[in-house]
Amino acid sequence: MINNTKILWIAVAIIGIVSLVAFFNGRTVTQVIENPLGSITSPWTVGPEFSINELNTYVARGDFKNATTTFVFFKNPLPATSTIDLVELINTGVATSTYVAHCGITALTVGGVAPTTDILTSGDVATSTSFGTMVNNEANSFPVSGGSTARLRIGPKEYFECYATTYAVTATHDAAFTGTNNTFDGNFKVRFVR
Repeated sequence: MINNTKILWIAVAIIGIVSLVAFFNGRTVTQVIENPLGSITSPWTVGPEFSINELNTYVARGDFKNATTTFVFFKNPLPATSTIDLVELINTGVATSTYVAHCGITALTVGGVAPTTDILTSGDVATSTSFGTMVNNEANSFPVSGGSTARLRIGPKEYFECYATTYAVTATHDAAFTGTNNTFDGNFKVRFVR
């Protein structure tokens, strides 16, 4: 009787092993992991912040503010002093007044005046003229240059600002930006590195 029980358990064990081998034959953990992840196409497109070996990069982006001469304004998104090394402005709607665009840092908590330190200054942008794409430290031939400043330090409590200065500071000229029917529009990208 004991021999029959041993034979039965050995047969059950052999059948179990053969079943497991047949079931998992050719399957590995790697094949399960290799399944597509869906909408994540690249680790480079997961958000505005990226960090490698404690080098943090943050790219702020958005649309120009409407009905104001301070068309970009936000606080340093990083918690410590950092460096702005790229400012890109893309003009999609023209202003109905000649102006100069200034982008830089300010300690003020509200916009309304030109930045205290510029990283990008456009030069004269003529009435009803699109500057297209303007980047700091890049000489553009038409219609304006982005200036020659390559990098700018910004403190954790300072703000980044782009401000349009009109030639004649009057309600008529400022209305090219502040009026309800203004046509000035565009978007921006600013890269912070810490």
